[in-house]
Amino acid sequence: MRSRVPAAVDVTDEEIDAAVELAAALASGGFELAEQRDAYREAVETVIAAKEAGHRIEPAAEPVIAGKIVDLMAALQQSVQDAKAARGENAAPAEVHDLPTAKKAAKRTPAKSV
Repeated sequence: MRSRVPAAVDVTDEEIDAAVELAAALASGGFELAEQRDAYREAVETVIAAKEAGHRIEPAAEPVIAGKIVDLMAALQQSVQDAKAARGENAAPAEVHDLPTAKKAAKRTPAKSV
């Protein structure tokens, strides 16, 4: 049996952070799975129904790809910002502060033996 493990892919920390933010934004509200539709599944079901009815299925014409190339990372970041704005969250980045350094304990001298 063949392994179904996908090939390894290089992912940047920025991409991981953006994906985690998007998942958190979707999980925190405003996303209803019942409102989503699967257009591919609907198209396949339509083809199956047509074949069952005895209709001949013609292959679809190749789609004409026109338009601009989309930067997926920018689209993901915009999606996260839109989700936060929809919930009324402040989209301003958090401030990062340096942590104070820990104080070192004073050295103790060994007790004198009598």
